[in-house]
Amino acid sequence: MPPPPAKWKGHCDFNKTVCNNKLIGAKTLRKGIEHGHRPPIDPSGHGTHVASIAAGAFVKDAVAFGNSFGRASGMAPRAHIALYQVCGLDDCTGVDLLKGIEAAVHDGVDILSISMGEEKIQNPMIGQRPQKTGPLGVGINPEIIIGAFYAISHGVLVSAAAGNDGPAPGSVVNDAPWMLTVGASTTDRRMASVVANMVHHQN
Repeated sequence: MPPPPAKWKGHCDFNKTVCNNKLIGAKTLRKGIEHGHRPPIDPSGHGTHVASIAAGAFVKDAVAFGNSFGRASGMAPRAHIALYQVCGLDDCTGVDLLKGIEAAVHDGVDILSISMGEEKIQNPMIGQRPQKTGPLGVGINPEIIIGAFYAISHGVLVSAAAGNDGPAPGSVVNDAPWMLTVGASTTDRRMASVVANMVHHQN
């Protein structure tokens, strides 16, 4: 991996064994402020998982659940990664999400990948509230829509999750025209598995 581009202004709050030319940025932003140099630990694994999908490096002889797939990588294996933690395990506020987007744009990212779909983002004034509805009756997270508009106005593409609902009409979220809305798809791959008989008989 080449070093970060000259325009990069961010920093990585993990130690030197974790930060490298692949992971060039890592920040924790909660309550609207950056928390010193506290690394963005990922207790659920979700952020790490989606980061590897977006820009994981090439891995030879990759195996998942006993199934060999050969060489595996993310969509952009030669891209740098910067992580911005804006949610906890059970809370996510609009101010933190917007602060994370602002920080990423300021640091010099080229693309923002936001893997948040149907989460109910909290507003500190009124607590948790349901998602808004867009002009076409489609659910949206207004903070993501607003933050994405700020990002694209600064030349940063925003790719956001379409959500995990559907295929019913009106189940897509994060669908503003200035965003790239990404949905999951099915696959025709077959995976071998073993089904064990777990029935326990008592005398």
